[in-house]
Amino acid sequence: MKRMLKMFTVVLVCLSLSVGLGIPESSSTELGSSAVVTIQAKQKMNKKFKKAMDEYLKFYKKYCKFMKKYKKSTNTASMMSDYTKLLEQQQKVNSAFGKWKKKKLNATELAYYTKINSKVIAMLAKV
Repeated sequence: MKRMLKMFTVVLVCLSLSVGLGIPESSSTELGSSAVVTIQAKQKMNKKFKKAMDEYLKFYKKYCKFMKKYKKSTNTASMMSDYTKLLEQQQKVNSAFGKWKKKKLNATELAYYTKINSKVIAMLAKV
């Protein structure tokens, strides 16, 4: 049961990471790394995008904490209600990302997106 739940979790995470946020094509090879840094400094992050990313991170912190508790539990059946609530929350988080599908991320937003996803993947790897 635990193994199936973990595999289901991995599939859900992979799906949420592949939402397709309309990441812009970059010409960083032509500009050089110092030019990319200059561009990133001038671009501002959309507040709604940052909020969505922060909620995403917050959710996966909570999710990983639950999964660690679940892994150690001897009565996992009693935790299914909490797991169901987490799945509902995950839908809300993914819905927030759905709003960004048609928008392109600027360099600052893309960097933040990458940073947060790296943290989430690292947390999930420890579960």
